Amino acid sequence: MFDHNVMDGSDSTQNTMNGVFGYCAGTIQYNYFNLMVSGILASVDNVNNNIIQNAVTSADGDHCNGIFTFGPNSGKTLYVYNNITRGMQCSGGVNFWLVGNSGGCVGCTSFAYNNIIDASAVSGNVFNIGGHPSDGNTGTYTVENNTIIANNGGTCMGNGESSPRSTTNFANNHCINGSIICDGTGTTCNNLGGNLLQTMSTANKQGYSASELEEYSPVAGCTSSTCSTVGAGVDLASSCSASMTGLCNSITYPSYDSTTHTISVMAASARSAAWDIGAYQFASGSSPNPPTGLSATVQ
Repeated sequence: MFDHNVMDGSDSTQNTMNGVFGYCAGTIQYNYFNLMVSGILASVDNVNNNIIQNAVTSADGDHCNGIFTFGPNSGKTLYVYNNITRGMQCSGGVNFWLVGNSGGCVGCTSFAYNNIIDASAVSGNVFNIGGHPSDGNTGTYTVENNTIIANNGGTCMGNGESSPRSTTNFANNHCINGSIICDGTGTTCNNLGGNLLQTMSTANKQGYSASELEEYSPVAGCTSSTCSTVGAGVDLASSCSASMTGLCNSITYPSYDSTTHTISVMAASARSAAWDIGAYQFASGSSPNPPTGLSATVQ
């Protein structure tokens, strides 16, 4: 368990450190990573409620990474949810990668939901699925309820190296500034419905923006006719198993207080019969819920 830590490279050279590296954790949760070469670069079973931002090129020229999971640490199941990756500062880096260096993972199942993946800052891979062709088959992926911001019309998710070596089932993903939602070159894309592709201009006009308190969320006063994510998703309640109860809620949206050096999360909103598209479930007329009190303190 790697839990409730703050790792901030702002007072360093910033280009010699990784957050979590290797095969050291079964669960990585409630952490803050800022100004490092990589936030999470590891084999791990569960990654949730982390903030990874401002990754930079290393001192010896290696590209940066936000969340780069090699594969499951134990067994054949991986869960990645309620995370925020943003502000990458190296060209060609990896914002978010599921099972990217496993040496093959036949029979593996990976789930990614309620994540905010903002790759708008610089060019780079937005949301990679599966390893290189030499890794062979890397199993099945379920990608649901994510808010993804691509760079200059790039692909929102997928694997661009032929031929298809996995299956990606995707639903209720809000992709902004992208050209296509799923690239089927290296994975078989199975669209389960409720996915939305918007230009940045259209999203901004509807109120979705990086400057919001909760970035790219529906704004106060949204209705299904004014905000395209509201009530437009498919109902995935039947998929909310004991190990995926969070799928039936909105993102808990981790946030960091740079004065107290603590990380907190918002209380989640339950998804109703009218599911929204993306990481958020809009509650008409309500204000954000208070933090739950979960915190990480620098000693």
